[in-house]
Amino acid sequence: MPSHVCAGGYLDRADYDDLARSRVVGDIATVSFRADGSQDAIPLNDRSSGPGFDVLMRVPRRIAVVSGRAKLPVLRGAVATGVISDLVVDEITARQLAAMD
Repeated sequence: MPSHVCAGGYLDRADYDDLARSRVVGDIATVSFRADGSQDAIPLNDRSSGPGFDVLMRVPRRIAVVSGRAKLPVLRGAVATGVISDLVVDEITARQLAAMD
């Protein structure tokens, strides 16, 4: 789950173990989520510095820009959260995302 939080060295081994146990695939504004879009009972979310999805949902447009096959599992989970209102992807990523269903 590469993100600025992971890359910045803010997490320790126990945090990564918790993320793995919780089956986390990514995060939006430091709120972690699973492949099905769920975010409940993820211990790290108790320490999240970002707005919750309920807050984000009040913003009329929530744009995600994604490119690359490696990001497909995270993208699929992010779409499943319902937080994304507008998605910008390259053609290859769009085809691969559509083929996942």
